[in-house]
Amino acid sequence: SFWIEPDVRRLAAMAANIIGWANDVFSYGKERNAGDPHNMVLLFSAEQGLSTDEAVARTVVMHDREMMRFL
Repeated sequence: SFWIEPDVRRLAAMAANIIGWANDVFSYGKERNAGDPHNMVLLFSAEQGLSTDEAVARTVVMHDREMMRFL
C-alpha cells in the first residue's frame, strides 16, 4: 500500500513536525496561559532555561530545517 512505503512515512512524519512546530510558535502564549505543557517553545524554556525569544528562535530553526529536509 502507498501509505506504508518508507519514503511516504518519512514525508508524513516530517509534515506533522512542520505543522506542529509552526503551531507551537503561534500558540505558545495561549497554551502557556492554559497550562498546556505540550509545546516546544514552552519545553525549551522550561527544560533549557531559555528566554521566550530564544525558545521561539530554536523552534523556528527546527521547523525550517525540517522544511528544508522535506523539500
